[in-house]
Amino acid sequence: MLNSAFAAVLPHLLEIMASALTTLIAWAALRARAHWGIEIEARDREALHSALMSGIRWALGRGLSGQAAISAAVEYAGRSVPDALTRLRPPHDVLHDLASAKLREIAERQPLYVGVDLAAEPVPETVAG
Repeated sequence: MLNSAFAAVLPHLLEIMASALTTLIAWAALRARAHWGIEIEARDREALHSALMSGIRWALGRGLSGQAAISAAVEYAGRSVPDALTRLRPPHDVLHDLASAKLREIAERQPLYVGVDLAAEPVPETVAG
């Protein structure tokens, strides 16, 4: 009697267990995708910001300034991290805004060198006496 009841219930138990396991695997896959997707996006953003900063330094080192330096930095980033740009798909004006912010960041750090060849010997600061 007990064996026949168990035999009748067993297929339904297996279906419930299979559904629960499928749900658990799907939930784990979503969590993993979200976790690693965020990490990949963060690495792409970091790579883009680094490329824009390098592009600004490159442009300033060639005597460019203002919009010319910003445009050159955006082009540099496009050549430097094309995969990150493909995945992030930032609008062109956002790239220009980011490059502009990088230019301001450099200008705030070293105002004497903006628009000057940064590869050359630094100009000594004069001390007002």
